[in-house]
Amino acid sequence: TMVYGGLVNKKIVAKLQALGANAVGLSGADLNIIPAKKRNPEPIDFGWVGDVEKVNTQWISEFLNGDVIPVLAPLTHDGSGHMLNTNADTIASKIASALSEDFETELMFCFEQSGVMNEDKLITELNLLLYRHLKGTGIVTEGMIPKLDLGFAALTNGVKKVSVRSFKEVYKPKSGTTLVS
Repeated sequence: TMVYGGLVNKKIVAKLQALGANAVGLSGADLNIIPAKKRNPEPIDFGWVGDVEKVNTQWISEFLNGDVIPVLAPLTHDGSGHMLNTNADTIASKIASALSEDFETELMFCFEQSGVMNEDKLITELNLLLYRHLKGTGIVTEGMIPKLDLGFAALTNGVKKVSVRSFKEVYKPKSGTTLVS
């Protein structure tokens, strides 16, 4: 977790700087951007895992309005001095939703696959009804389920566009799977 907060975060910032974008590396604990609550140890003790309580958008908005890209590592705090590891997809969805009140936001979940797959075929557009069907038949499973749940929640909360795609295809406008409401 601390590797994400330090080395990985700064590598992303360095890459953005090399591409000509001004960026700053932060975590959810910095500037009280994302206060969280330690997850209840019952029935399973996940250790120092946190659940987002809120997103304070003031500083993120200030950076964005100043043409600075904030790069947030998935570390939060509990208000008592403890760092918490928090799911990065959850943080991304919550930030995009919170910012949608003041900005036109787009949320991209980037990972190893090309997007949501049905066997070996990429599903380019996914609505909630099809998602529920694919989930019910076991085609969409495991880690993809929370991503898609968070994606559809973000659409409901005002995010303009949500996609799931390979991190290698971030700059390709017609890549991955686009979620539609």
